[in-house]
Amino acid sequence: MATYGGDARANQSRRGNTNRSTGNQTCPAMAAMQDLAPDAGAGTTDSATAEAYVHRLATELCRPYDGSNFERFLLLLRQRPRGAGLFPADVAAALDELEELPSEGSAPLAALERDVARRWRAGQERALRDVCDVMLPGVDELIDDADADVSATVRRLNLVARSVDRTKEDLAAVAAAGGRDGGGSESDVETTALVLYLVERLGHGQAEEAALTAAMHAKIDHLCKLFDHRDAADEWVLAKETAFDAQPEIPPPSEEELDLVSATTHRYNQIFFTLRDFLLRENDNR
Repeated sequence: MATYGGDARANQSRRGNTNRSTGNQTCPAMAAMQDLAPDAGAGTTDSATAEAYVHRLATELCRPYDGSNFERFLLLLRQRPRGAGLFPADVAAALDELEELPSEGSAPLAALERDVARRWRAGQERALRDVCDVMLPGVDELIDDADADVSATVRRLNLVARSVDRTKEDLAAVAAAGGRDGGGSESDVETTALVLYLVERLGHGQAEEAALTAAMHAKIDHLCKLFDHRDAADEWVLAKETAFDAQPEIPPPSEEELDLVSATTHRYNQIFFTLRDFLLRENDNR
């Protein structure tokens, strides 16, 4: 259970913004709590017990709330150490109020859970829009570019392959013509020079053909991976849309519900700040 970052009206108090986080990131208050961990060897047994419990409770209040950790929060409330003078008066009053909130009925907590659900759904819908409006068109553009690159490579490969075939035909023709001419010093020199030229051209052509063939296969593999990414994105979008369709959409909050969320949030925040200040005092007294 955590303090709640709900409606803007509930986000301000005399000590700053709310510490409730509905995402998965660690909130600033949670980070600050790490510096206030109780020293097991400090103070009396009662004060150490009180400090350890308040630290656990304040840490729980900082955790992102998704509705699934409420039972853990209630269990922690039931584990509150009892005893006269165990907690300072302001901390005891804050703990009493924290225990009263669930006992007041489900309305405040249900309002918070609905608000969390609305915000979660809104975040998921934004992510879905980003995929549909930005990522998918971007992948499609990459696919078009890769497909054009493959086509250009194939065209160049076909030209080079035809040139290699013509060079082979020219070599065969020169060899056949030399055999029919019967030879001669001048004729042999010309034939040899032509053969050397054709062999060199054939070598260059075959080398380019091999390089283009390897490049074509690599580019086709890249194109296939882009298609796989596109298919995976399509499946993700379909799964999200199916999940949205299966969940009833929560109607917008009424003015009364906004007021309830704001008031409950303010109460949680004030409780949290009281617990935090207690830990700060204990930390300063060490």
